[in-house]
Amino acid sequence: MWTQTFGASHRGAQALPVSVEIRTERGFRFHVAGLPPGAARDAALRIRAALLASGCRWPRLSCTVNLSPAVSPAEATAFDLPIALALLAASDQLPPERIRSVCSLGELSLNGALCGHHTAYLAAPGAALEAGCSETILPATAELSGAPWLPARDLRSVLRHLRGERLLCDAAPPAVELPMRRDVDLADLTADRMTRLSLLAAAAGHHHVLILGPPGSGKSTFLRCIHGLLPPPSTKDRTAHERFRAMRGLEPAGPLHVPLRTPHPATSPEGLVGGFHGGAGLVPGELSLACGGMLCLDELAEFPRNVLEALRSPLETGEVHISRAGGIARIPARCIVGASSNPCPCGYLGEGPSRCRCSEADIAKALRRLSGPIVDRFPIHIETGLHPQDDAGLPSWLTSSREASEIVAFVRKQTEPVEAPPPTPEARELLRNLSRSLGISERGRASVLHIARTFQTIDAATGGGVFAGDDRRDLEQTALLWAAHCRIFDRTSWIEAARKRNAHRHERTRPDVPRLHS
Repeated sequence: MWTQTFGASHRGAQALPVSVEIRTERGFRFHVAGLPPGAARDAALRIRAALLASGCRWPRLSCTVNLSPAVSPAEATAFDLPIALALLAASDQLPPERIRSVCSLGELSLNGALCGHHTAYLAAPGAALEAGCSETILPATAELSGAPWLPARDLRSVLRHLRGERLLCDAAPPAVELPMRRDVDLADLTADRMTRLSLLAAAAGHHHVLILGPPGSGKSTFLRCIHGLLPPPSTKDRTAHERFRAMRGLEPAGPLHVPLRTPHPATSPEGLVGGFHGGAGLVPGELSLACGGMLCLDELAEFPRNVLEALRSPLETGEVHISRAGGIARIPARCIVGASSNPCPCGYLGEGPSRCRCSEADIAKALRRLSGPIVDRFPIHIETGLHPQDDAGLPSWLTSSREASEIVAFVRKQTEPVEAPPPTPEARELLRNLSRSLGISERGRASVLHIARTFQTIDAATGGGVFAGDDRRDLEQTALLWAAHCRIFDRTSWIEAARKRNAHRHERTRPDVPRLHS
């Protein structure tokens, strides 16, 4: 007879479902494949004593157990419970179909109690989702939150639950929907219509955003406003986030908590993207701790160059790939990255001749700290000023974070499961012309196209509230023009205009800057 159930393991920070199969036939042999030889022999002794202590019989059959993929010696004892359940199902002491949708882990003591503390317990909810299991059973001593699981104290209670005699209670009750607490509301901002639309598009389309402006112009406030528009993370992101927090020794977050991480510019590359740290093994970085939420990099130009370059691949793929002598790991990092920076050392470039005192060399040196490959990976660029003005007649969904968050949730549901249709020939030609005139890279073209589709979906969600008048004649081309406007680093006019506003002061006060006229 053949039957199957599931356990869980982890490779680095990735949760892996482990298939536990068993086949019985005539004979008296017990063999476990997928465990080290010594661990397999010890597991057979513990499982036999636990079954007898729990009122079950040890099958008088030849049993072959296979664990796929094979587990490490450190996790071997955690598979006592799934092997015992598979053994009972194969010997007609449990319904085989009952355990096929169960993911379980637990070390069995000789009296049948579930004990032990294993890092594999943290991976169980995520592995259960991957395997399509409906239940996750763990020892009651497991410290886990953020995902539903069933705590059990001994093998008897697990058997009563699977037989329907006495069900186990869920350790993570359903989350109560509470009003979301927002640090910054759209109503608190002083910004024009295009800036507000860019913030909304960043949250709705999961676009990274880079904000450039002088000190005190609201860059950090805008980033926190985007965080307030994000919906609660999905079950997959939430379980990953809780697992990463436990690996870093942090307290569990609430079930509806939207992660927000704000690392200091002194953070190391390993602290930002993760890495292997001696005996602690793999330690997730700030990117992974923000999984399902937002990572804010304030004062981006102050981060060391090697730290910023470590972001290249994660910004595009949403994953961190680490290859070291200690092993190879793939860590999820699905989050929005929001960054802010000053345009020059003093920060007041473009605010008039009375504010900025930086020379052309100072400005060029400051902008070189933001490398082109990193900037190009931020789809949305926003420029702020010291004296912004609100546009008149703004709709309520641009002035209330509560209404805007509903639009964000709607847009995400519309865009995530559906593959976007290809652009029309006219839109392709317009995108080609924009690329030539603005010098947009191939990656930038893809970003413009994605932002344009986000604008169109927001327009549909608001009943035509984005584009008005003549702009509605060809929505696709209008959306492309608006999306290209969101990428100021692809245009040279903004920096040239800012330099010209400072030129008069440089001519009068700095001897190292040549005069334009004799």
